[in-house]
Amino acid sequence: MILKPQRVFKIEAYVDASFATHMDGKSHTGVFIKIGGVGVFFALRKHKCVSKSPTEAELIALSEFCAVVSRIPVIHLKLFSRGTYGVSG
Repeated sequence: MILKPQRVFKIEAYVDASFATHMDGKSHTGVFIKIGGVGVFFALRKHKCVSKSPTEAELIALSEFCAVVSRIPVIHLKLFSRGTYGVSG
């Protein structure tokens, strides 16, 4: 499989939470990040605390997402330095 990035350097990020999914009442978070139309990162994590509502679960997910987004420049530099990410022509 060959993944070719789009000509426009665009970062898209998606985050979602599933409220009280686990038997202990904890929720779950999913994060997916695309750079240039190519998926570069995804993560699924069980929350460390019990949220009291779906809204609180979403806020916890957003908080965890912000920690992941702070790593995007590092991901981009790694891809660029390997020649994996780059648009010609």
